[in-house]
Amino acid sequence: MVPPSKIDTLGGDFISICIAEEFRGSGMPQVSVVIPTHNRAGVLGRSIRSVLGQTHHDLDLVIVDDGSTDNTRDMVAQFHDGRVKYVQHETNRGCAAARNTGIAIATGDYLAFNDSDDEWLPHKLERQLQVLGTADAQVGVAYSDMWMVWTARKGRREYCRAQRIVPEDGMIYDRALVFPVDVGRIGLRFQTAMFRRECFDMVGLLDQELTALEDLEFFMRLSRHYQFLHIAEPLVTLFITPGSLSADAEKVGRATEHIMSLYHGDIAKDGKLLVRYHVNIGLNLLLASRRKIAGRHITEAVRMAFRDALGHLFKGACKDLRETCRYVVAKTSSARKASHSLG
Repeated sequence: MVPPSKIDTLGGDFISICIAEEFRGSGMPQVSVVIPTHNRAGVLGRSIRSVLGQTHHDLDLVIVDDGSTDNTRDMVAQFHDGRVKYVQHETNRGCAAARNTGIAIATGDYLAFNDSDDEWLPHKLERQLQVLGTADAQVGVAYSDMWMVWTARKGRREYCRAQRIVPEDGMIYDRALVFPVDVGRIGLRFQTAMFRRECFDMVGLLDQELTALEDLEFFMRLSRHYQFLHIAEPLVTLFITPGSLSADAEKVGRATEHIMSLYHGDIAKDGKLLVRYHVNIGLNLLLASRRKIAGRHITEAVRMAFRDALGHLFKGACKDLRETCRYVVAKTSSARKASHSLG
């Protein structure tokens, strides 16, 4: 493992130059894999093993520790593999910043990302390299379906089929504008994707102002310049763990609001889509008890198109109720297990 690097002392563009130069001496792999992590030492090993165990071996793995206070560093040190590189942020900067640090370090022709608690199937990289290697240069990303495992529901496994996008669709920017308000149906995640390195040179890094949906916003930017290619098989297992529903809702609401402001001119060309944005933001912020701001968005949606807004509000409220029930069940289950262990 390459020794840890502290990067908080570096500033601005100097980060991408200095860190990349530090690691280039170890060779230029075909694929660079980035795993951002923050206080996930208990599950990070599973993610690392799934990367190092790939049938495609020509890779390096950049683990970006985003200011963890647990034993993440010691856990990573247990992997005696020269392909592993460990970088540590002095403070917690968020997932987008951690991924951007990894991208700055990465030297591969292709980039792939895993989350610290998820798992790749062994042939993920091999399969995606086969596809991108034979695709037209205009295809910038290949992405797959995935398995979703709900840890709070006794490990229940669900097949998640991503939306089919093929090169024949051409540039899909107009369709990509829907991504932030249709996350569940899109099924597009950074963990399931492999990118040509040039994609990041063309459209830039992830937006660090976003604390959620930063991957979807990147896909939106990318869709203006590159074609997407769907691999209709699961190559990733995504683990869903109980979290803070209200905190997540606020992050998603704020992120959707930010994306709407960035792309407002294009979103507003479709009045119905703009209504969906306002409703989506309003419901998320309402779930997070941000009632005043939520009310403004919902009021604007109703003003624009009463029937459409009402329909989206009803669908969204039903979905939020289901998610709230799942959250309560998960928390109750965790409390019962804790009480049994104490007993």
